[in-house]
Amino acid sequence: MGVERASDDLLDAVGRKRSLIIAKPGSEELRMLDYFGAEASVGGPYNSSILLRENPSKAAVLEEFLHGTQSRLGIVDRLGTSGLGSAETHVKDFMIRHQGMLGLGDEDVRILQVLRDKGL
Repeated sequence: MGVERASDDLLDAVGRKRSLIIAKPGSEELRMLDYFGAEASVGGPYNSSILLRENPSKAAVLEEFLHGTQSRLGIVDRLGTSGLGSAETHVKDFMIRHQGMLGLGDEDVRILQVLRDKGL
């Protein structure tokens, strides 16, 4: 989970491009996130729906948004979703390389590096 919280401006911008669902206490959506130990998840056609915990991190919102972009570009179909050469690794590498453009802090980048290196 990321350190810096997503701003309302970021959530609004992402919400104009993707469907955002905030998992509420007691909901099936929150149970699913808890089951997978995830802060966020993406799904639906072309990964166009993003499921988020309340008060999500900036890194989680950006990662799930970028998975939708990967899906539309065919990267998910080509790389798959697990393993070191996967779409998960690909998106984390992108986020690390483009830390400045995405406005990610050093601590969030360190977390992304650890997750990437673990193949998560």
